[in-house]
Amino acid sequence: MTAREYLMQLRTIDLRIKKMREEAAALREMLTGGGIAYDKDQVLSSPTNTQEIRLIRLLDLEKQISREIDAYSSKRASIIQQISQLGDIRFVTILTYRYVPDEKGRVKTLVQIARITGYNYDHVRHLHGRALQAFQKNMPQKDTV
Repeated sequence: MTAREYLMQLRTIDLRIKKMREEAAALREMLTGGGIAYDKDQVLSSPTNTQEIRLIRLLDLEKQISREIDAYSSKRASIIQQISQLGDIRFVTILTYRYVPDEKGRVKTLVQIARITGYNYDHVRHLHGRALQAFQKNMPQKDTV
């Protein structure tokens, strides 16, 4: 696994959490919305209760979301700690902005990082490559999502 792939794990976990939350919201809507349509023909011989199945799925999904959030928090703290061990503050700054999502789940582009740091884009791109190389040397070998 490359340093870039390792650092991208946070975005991967974050995306999984967002997708699960969307699915949970859709299930919640199905459970609470709609009401009963009395003008439709009813089939009384249905062997399963779809509302019950949806509720069970929602509860399972919420447990999964909770586990993913715990994994995200742990991995985020670990990656921040590993990045902060790099000797060059420029590397720490660039890798943190580029790979550690903010509270809204966003990371910065190299162009945005260049604006923030006051460096030109080519310099930031060069430093980014060097920062990834430095991180790769210190990266754990078997630590993946």
